[in-house]
Amino acid sequence: DGSWPKMWKDLWPLDKANNILIKRGIEWISKEKNFNHGDWQHNWKELVQVRKEDNSLIQLGTKWLRVTPAYNNYWVDVWMFLSKRTTVTESMLDLAKRWLQQTLPGRDKWPTLWLKIKEEGADTESLRKKVKIFVDKEFNHRDWFRLWAALRIPGGDNKAINELGRRWLTLMLRKRPNTQNWHQVWLTLWETGFERENLATMAIQWLQRVSPDDTTWHNVWCAVREAQPENAIIRKLGMDWLRKVKPRHQGWYKVWLQLIGQNSREPELLEKATTWLESAPAQHLGWGAVWLLMDEKHVDDVNRSTLESLALTWLGQTASIHKPQAWPTIWRLMWNRDKHRDRLFTIGIEWLKATSHSMLWTDIFDLLQQRDQSNEVLLALASNRKRLDTSLNTE
Repeated sequence: DGSWPKMWKDLWPLDKANNILIKRGIEWISKEKNFNHGDWQHNWKELVQVRKEDNSLIQLGTKWLRVTPAYNNYWVDVWMFLSKRTTVTESMLDLAKRWLQQTLPGRDKWPTLWLKIKEEGADTESLRKKVKIFVDKEFNHRDWFRLWAALRIPGGDNKAINELGRRWLTLMLRKRPNTQNWHQVWLTLWETGFERENLATMAIQWLQRVSPDDTTWHNVWCAVREAQPENAIIRKLGMDWLRKVKPRHQGWYKVWLQLIGQNSREPELLEKATTWLESAPAQHLGWGAVWLLMDEKHVDDVNRSTLESLALTWLGQTASIHKPQAWPTIWRLMWNRDKHRDRLFTIGIEWLKATSHSMLWTDIFDLLQQRDQSNEVLLALASNRKRLDTSLNTE
């Protein structure tokens, strides 16, 4: 009855421990005539998960792989499922290589299976040649980058692969600069030192064409800027980008830090930093780094009270939620200035409550206790900390 597999699928979630359902399910998947049924792989996976020690089901999966044609859309799913639940044997690798030879690299999940057998040390020259031919022709394929990157040999001769990457960059830059992975291919080639001048020119064109909100914009800009710090075009691109990009962009602080340098007092950059500190999300990874540099190097150029007010707001917003790395440093700098102590005391307690595992916990606790040794919250925190330390030492 053709409806039986569907009935079993409907009943199965209701009682996966039912021995009759398990028995009937195994009987059905064991019949070779059912191997091509669309529900076979689903039912087999479900039964394997409840009968983890039943090696006959693993053997059945291997048999299915052996007799099922390569055009079956579930072939790779079954192979990958098996590889996570049993030792990947030579016979399994042979089956995988056979499937890869019978299909094209553009096939769904082809790269996943090829990368897996590469990981197992079972790649072959014929498969690599097949991939090279594919990536040389199919520049628009969604898996192009995965395949191209996997062809690279660490420490080996990648001249031909690099040239292929350069051709892809050129084509995508002309037709689709916003294409996914452009920056990854570019950075891969840049880090090898391949045709740096040509790549720098490409990078400038890409930076000019893509949206300022592109999440990878700063990675490409920073790489060229580090190599060519005197390049006026790169500097202008960075300045223009800071004017356009939204404060929440995760690369904002990296571009700003490169532009500000160690001694720069350019008014626009200082003004932009203050504006950014006011408007960037409190959880932004670079908030602390920008504030610390402004406080250390450029405090004469901005209103100190503005910086301190921004720090107090930020410390309060992040004390119990985000716990950024710069938090203890900024809190102690503010504390040592002997101002805003009441507010910092409250904020410090919130941080202590949320950050019991920080190495700086004791330092901040001691500073707070020196101010109020009888504070009940601090005494309770000290007691909890002592119990935690005792528990950790006992384990």
